[in-house]
Amino acid sequence: MRLQGKYSSSTIYRLTHVGQEFDIPEVVNNVIEFFANNEYQASRNPQCDAKYCLTDTEVQGFTGVAIPIPDQDVTEQNIYKVQHIHSIGKKSWRGKEGQRDLI
Repeated sequence: MRLQGKYSSSTIYRLTHVGQEFDIPEVVNNVIEFFANNEYQASRNPQCDAKYCLTDTEVQGFTGVAIPIPDQDVTEQNIYKVQHIHSIGKKSWRGKEGQRDLI
């Protein structure tokens, strides 16, 4: 897997920026809940610990990812096709409105 099209660190550097750029405001709460239920489940207050840890955590944004998928048209086991998945957030795409689909 290879990430592509890195956003500027002045545009996306916190989870809240991911929510704003891709129009998914619940992403912060979903990530906090995931960490509370998995990484911090043994702590006294998993929700608060996860929120404290993730509030100032720096993140990076990317517009695409290249994923190698096994090629089912070939009998050899180590042959892959690369599937490219893109999301451009608020940026325009070929003169049209941005696609805010999350990768």
